[in-house]
Amino acid sequence: MGKRHEEEKMKNRVHSITLSTQSYEDIKKIQGIIPIKVSIPQTIEYLTKIGLKIINKTQSELHNENRQDFRDK
Repeated sequence: MGKRHEEEKMKNRVHSITLSTQSYEDIKKIQGIIPIKVSIPQTIEYLTKIGLKIINKTQSELHNENRQDFRDK
């Protein structure tokens, strides 16, 4: 099996997780706010994608600030 096959296999895997009651209730609130009916796993995927976008944007902005600071010296 090649690396690509292993990556595809991981994409299709389902995982069980444990959440605190408060986190579960928060997810249920978010699930109700999303304009379409989605499952809890879909809500978690949605939040993960949003979180990653924010993290990547922040890292990019920090990287650009560091480059600008270096140029200013």
